[in-house]
Amino acid sequence: MTSGWLASWGAACGDDGGEVTGPRETPNQSPVAVGEIEAQTAFLGDTVAVDVSSAFRDPDGDPLTFMAASSDPSVVGTSVSGSRVWRVAGQRDRDRDGARP
Repeated sequence: MTSGWLASWGAACGDDGGEVTGPRETPNQSPVAVGEIEAQTAFLGDTVAVDVSSAFRDPDGDPLTFMAASSDPSVVGTSVSGSRVWRVAGQRDRDRDGARP
C-alpha cells in the first residue's frame, strides 16, 4: 500500500549579503538538480536522514541552502541541518495492526 504524501526537496543560493560595488558581470544562476534522491521506506517512528548535497549544484559555485517540506506532516515530518534532511514517519504510516510488515 502506498501512502498519499509527498516530500519536496530544494536548494537555494544567494549572494553573501555584502555591499554591491558595481554591476555583476553575469546574473546569479539558480541551483540545478544534478542527481537523484533514492526512494526511502520508513515505518512508524523511524527516522531517516538523507544527505542531499550530491543531488544539487550551483552553476556559480555559491554555497547552497537546503530545504524540505511534507505535503502532510502527520504522515512524515521533515527538518534540515546543513545538507542533511531528516524525516520522521508519523502515525499514519503504520499498517492496521501497528506492526511492521
